[in-house]
Amino acid sequence: MSTLFDVTPDEPVKGKKRPKVVPPAEVEEKTQKSPYILGKSAARILGKTDDVYACADEACGAMALDIIDDYRGEWTLECCFCGTISREPAIEGHMKPKEDEFVFRDGRFEGQTIDEALSHPRGKDYVEWAAASHPRPAVRDACRKRLDAVSAGA
Repeated sequence: MSTLFDVTPDEPVKGKKRPKVVPPAEVEEKTQKSPYILGKSAARILGKTDDVYACADEACGAMALDIIDDYRGEWTLECCFCGTISREPAIEGHMKPKEDEFVFRDGRFEGQTIDEALSHPRGKDYVEWAAASHPRPAVRDACRKRLDAVSAGA
C-alpha cells in the first residue's frame, strides 16, 4: 500500500451512477436559440450602430454596437461594452464608402478598399496582380492609380 492510512471505502460499491443524458432535441433547440458567435473578433471596425440593435446579451442590453463584418446582407456586430458578438440583417445604405475610394466588390478582399487590401500580408501581391491582369477594366485602373500614388509617396 502506498498511502499512510487505509482509504478503502467502508461500504461496498454497487455500481457507478450514469451521467444524465440530454436528448438530442434539447441540444439542437439550445444551439438554435444562441445569438452568439464563437471565434475571434475582427481587427477593425467597419462602422457603428447606435439605437438600432440591442446587445445579444440580455444582461447587458446596450444599444451601441460596432460593425466588424459585412457579408452578404448580414452584419457581425460586437457590443462595445461587453464584447458579445451577434449577427443581424444589414441596413441598406447605412455604411457608404467614401466617394473617392474604390472598394472591391468580390474576391479575396471583398468589401475592402485598396489601402485596406494593401495592409494584409499578401495584399500587395493581389493589388499588383489586379493592376496587371484583372478581368474588369475598372478594377485594373483603380489598382494602377493607387499603386502609382503609393510609389510616388502619397
